[in-house]
Amino acid sequence: MARENERGFFALGVALPLWTAALLCLSAFFFQYMHMILTEKADLELSEEIHTALQLVLTDAAEAESVEVLGTEKSQTLRFRKAADDLSGWAVTSYRVFESNGLRKLYRGHVNLGGYQPLTGETILGNVAVDEFRIRRLPNGLYHLRIVGRSLRTGHRVEQTAELLAKEGG
Repeated sequence: MARENERGFFALGVALPLWTAALLCLSAFFFQYMHMILTEKADLELSEEIHTALQLVLTDAAEAESVEVLGTEKSQTLRFRKAADDLSGWAVTSYRVFESNGLRKLYRGHVNLGGYQPLTGETILGNVAVDEFRIRRLPNGLYHLRIVGRSLRTGHRVEQTAELLAKEGG
């Protein structure tokens, strides 16, 4: 009778560490998989925010009667004047990068009303910082716009560029 109990303890002494090791390996794979998913989602959020911001700029540029670039090379404001108010009720729409709580965000708004709304910034999966928002006039009469964003979770960067027709400001 004592022999059967010894065999049970021996089997438990071998099986318990094996089951523990197997569960630890499964847990490690699960957490690695979740980390990979969150990283992919944060990078997708970065791409979507920068792309959406560029699309809004291009939409406002298409509707604009004039385009102005104000400020210095480090702190530029892109301003569009429209013939009539758009859906937001603004005849003038501006884009500018502001720093808020140590995070550089791209804002869209009306300069006179001070009603700026962030287009990039804080998200659930990871904050998006705007590293560069630069507009330069090209010799062929176009404006070259460059927006570079960076995910604070992954450190990955996304760059979007476009060229706008240079309608003279007024």
